Amino acid sequence: ASKVIKVMGNYGVTGGNKIIELNAEENDSENTSWKKVNKGKELKEINKVKKKFAVEGCYYVIDDKGDLYAWGEDSYGELGIENNNNPEVLKKVNGISNVEDIYANGDSVYAKTANGYIYSWGWNYDGRLGTGSTARQKTPVKLEGLSNIEKIYNNGSAIFAKSKTGEIYAWGSNSKGDTGTGSEEGYIASPKKIEGLNNVDEIIDAIKHP
Repeated sequence: ASKVIKVMGNYGVTGGNKIIELNAEENDSENTSWKKVNKGKELKEINKVKKKFAVEGCYYVIDDKGDLYAWGEDSYGELGIENNNNPEVLKKVNGISNVEDIYANGDSVYAKTANGYIYSWGWNYDGRLGTGSTARQKTPVKLEGLSNIEKIYNNGSAIFAKSKTGEIYAWGSNSKGDTGTGSEEGYIASPKKIEGLNNVDEIIDAIKHP
């Protein structure tokens, strides 16, 4: 039977939040629009998609158990799957659970868990992953010093995390004081609290990731 789905590379998500593996003639790595397909196999191992996210040929879904799955482009480890010899095939991202949201800043990827922890992986120019180094990460790394996080923001080069109590943490490029941490370093490789900011509701002039 035909189904209307959200196309995401080799797979699609139905209006009923089920994952469908598409036949070769119907998949589309360049298009993430809704369209009707006539064939496809439902993936039974994923019960129900809670959230879906696509960026620059990378595709992610979070199911109703908080498990994260990824497929697509994987030039910098942005799928979070080690030794991924066949990135076009959907696989579970290990090392992280209870995922609530996923964000991306180019090829740098961040996930927030239901208890407010942040994990990151992928490209790590200027320490934008917040892992304490500039080394590329192919699997999720939990960021030290961050908990109870509500939102992630970026201004293209610096990354900001807002806690549920309104504290702001920053890391990444700092060549022009981008992080607001007072540091004179060219980049900040680990999250650093911005002193003097409390009870913040929103960060203006930055991209907010829901």
